[in-house]
Amino acid sequence: MPEEVHSYWHLESDPGPPTLSNVWRIKDSGWLTSFAPRHLHSHEHYVLTFYDELAEVICRELLFGSGKFKLEGAIAGFPQLAYAYLRRAMSLEKKGKPDEAAADYQRYIAISPDTSSVEYARRRLASLGKS
Repeated sequence: MPEEVHSYWHLESDPGPPTLSNVWRIKDSGWLTSFAPRHLHSHEHYVLTFYDELAEVICRELLFGSGKFKLEGAIAGFPQLAYAYLRRAMSLEKKGKPDEAAADYQRYIAISPDTSSVEYARRRLASLGKS
């Protein structure tokens, strides 16, 4: 039983009737502050519960959609996910797949608003001889 490993303490913060799935944003989370790194300053602590599963996550935001996950479709609906193209390009480059890496670098450059990482992607693209 899930209650054997989690006390469901977050339920006390919601006076509504329980449902089969819910999401809670935990304000003033002691768990989040216990990590202390500066890179988490804009992150939140969430508890997600489903029928018989529970997950606690630290992230900047939660994005939901329906259907089978496909990176390209997710990015089309949520452009803030464009960073995934950069990370995948870097991984493909390490795996020795320069053409696939170049395509993802180009996708990232086309849609990302982050000028510093776009400049990095341009340098990587140039190093692959694809600029």
